Amino acid sequence: MLNGINTIMVSHEQVDTLIKIIRIFKESLIRQREYDFELKKEFEGWDRLSDEAILNIDKRRLKNKTGEIKQVKLQLLKQNLN
Repeated sequence: MLNGINTIMVSHEQVDTLIKIIRIFKESLIRQREYDFELKKEFEGWDRLSDEAILNIDKRRLKNKTGEIKQVKLQLLKQNLN
């Protein structure tokens, strides 16, 4: 013990191995961050497409409903005229 601090003796080979492990870990973190970024971009693309699809479906439904309403009004007008 040196000044109340436990010291550990390690060989140069152990230090080299530890540095390799740290580098591998750091590289995996970088790759994971890049993968997460790509995945986020892909999800954003799917999100935009699904929003667009929902809007298009809603527009068609509204268009069909207004068309149905117009047909019903025409039928009522025809019945009133007869």
